[in-house]
Amino acid sequence: MAVLDGLYLGKISFAQFIELAGRLDIERLEGFAKKMNAPTIHRLGYLLDKAKIKHSLSPISKKKYKLDMNGPASGRLDKTWNLILNAVV
Repeated sequence: MAVLDGLYLGKISFAQFIELAGRLDIERLEGFAKKMNAPTIHRLGYLLDKAKIKHSLSPISKKKYKLDMNGPASGRLDKTWNLILNAVV
């Protein structure tokens, strides 16, 4: 799914994703996400939560990941998704 690839590759901003999220097929998006890696699932779950969109994703690892994979390794930790919030959403 292009939007998930865009998030993964950093071509879609977090703000753009949240703006688009209400128009996406969430079940289909979840299906694609579950075929990707743990950081992608954690980031997507966090962003769907921020957009207040119901989903069935849950954290699959206790490892900490950065929200912005290219950003610094510092920021507040979201304990639900084990994400270091190193970017503004």
